[in-house]
Amino acid sequence: MSDTENNGNNRSRDMLVPFNLRTYRIGIANGIAAYTGSRLADINTIVPLLIHRLSHRAWIVGLVLGLRNIARILVEVASARTLDARDYKKRTYIFAAMGRGFSYVLVAATLWFSEIIPTQIVLLAVILGVVGYAAALGPASLAFNDILAKSVPTTRRGSLQMFRKLGALVLIFAGVTPFVSWMIGPRSPLDFPHNYAALFGVAVIFYGTSWVLFAQVREPRSRSSKRKLTWNEHINRGVELFRNDSCYRRVLRIRLLIGIASMIRPFLIVFATEIWELPDEVAATFIAVQVAAEFIGSVIAGRISDHVGNRCAILLMIVSLIICSGAAVTAGSAMWDVPLTLVVWETNLQIIILGLAFIGSGFYLASLSIGFTNYLMDIAPDEKRPSYIGFSTAFTVPLSFAPLLFGWSADVFGYLPIFIAALVLSLGSLYLFLQLPEPRDDLDDEELEEFRQSPVAKEPADSSE
Repeated sequence: MSDTENNGNNRSRDMLVPFNLRTYRIGIANGIAAYTGSRLADINTIVPLLIHRLSHRAWIVGLVLGLRNIARILVEVASARTLDARDYKKRTYIFAAMGRGFSYVLVAATLWFSEIIPTQIVLLAVILGVVGYAAALGPASLAFNDILAKSVPTTRRGSLQMFRKLGALVLIFAGVTPFVSWMIGPRSPLDFPHNYAALFGVAVIFYGTSWVLFAQVREPRSRSSKRKLTWNEHINRGVELFRNDSCYRRVLRIRLLIGIASMIRPFLIVFATEIWELPDEVAATFIAVQVAAEFIGSVIAGRISDHVGNRCAILLMIVSLIICSGAAVTAGSAMWDVPLTLVVWETNLQIIILGLAFIGSGFYLASLSIGFTNYLMDIAPDEKRPSYIGFSTAFTVPLSFAPLLFGWSADVFGYLPIFIAALVLSLGSLYLFLQLPEPRDDLDDEELEEFRQSPVAKEPADSSE
């Protein structure tokens, strides 16, 4: 029997697991704290702006984002080999959380004491911190998703991700966005780069809270692999997964194209400040726009995931990035320095156009974690889940070079060519989507409805691993 057939037989069992209410609630609380922390040190706005201020080179921004992706891929694939053979993954999550915390503490401390440290060393420390955080994020993500997949059925995962985002977005909109705007704006109590040190420091507090919360889950035992594979066997397994599982292969092709296209998002704020010469604090405005879009997008994507399926949530992800890249192409085609008054709001056409790009970016972010991640959980058997998720990043390794290529192209040719390339790739992913199946189509409708209203499972005993 082929791997595809075996996977098909296992998917009903692995998608419709007993519902663990404790893990569901802790997962929501964890997400609220983690998403809030992520916006204080946002990888698409704050980090690129900081690196650009320190280096004055767009290609260095791209290099750092590329190194960040490579580090996560390498560590994630390596970790999957070990996690496949482990019955419990929570310990891995805890150790990875410690590594992530240390990385951002390094960034905050270096920026705070930058007056006595050469600028080149400060830049190097920021790069090491950002890359180190991404490296630790790899195994943490594998462990986190595996625990959720064993504790929450597919008919509840959409709402879990939705509530994680919604709770955080309320905090971000009400508190984080004004705080970021104040901290990096002209009225900031701190000068550069101490203001960025404060952002990273507060981010660590929120991240730490999220990690402590998730460490309280009681993890069910996995149906782990019988033994730890050799490196050669592990790499061959990844190739076989891609070759034999058509669902896996098709969704990764979409993820590759849409992922490369999405790499223009960090350059939107750099474009606004460099080409249109908008002030740094405009980043807070665009974050607010993106947060509002994410709030709405999370509700839509969460409902779609629970009640329709994750294939349609992926469609929302693709359409959202088409809107984002289309608005970026429009922005790059002219200066658009036209004052506007909307009711009582005095603004500029530049803000409207780039605002539309960030609306698309917000919907993209909302549907990415809900659609793509949940789709992988649906198709991955329990004993191979870390490998399915780990190799999903390995097969999209070109994403690591896209930021560097986009940054270099922006310096040499300008921003419009990379915005056009992103739009073309987004449209290409829409074509590939037509071949993507919905895993739930093989499940019985009555069984699905039963699990949408499933009773709470018996609480598993906490492991002593």
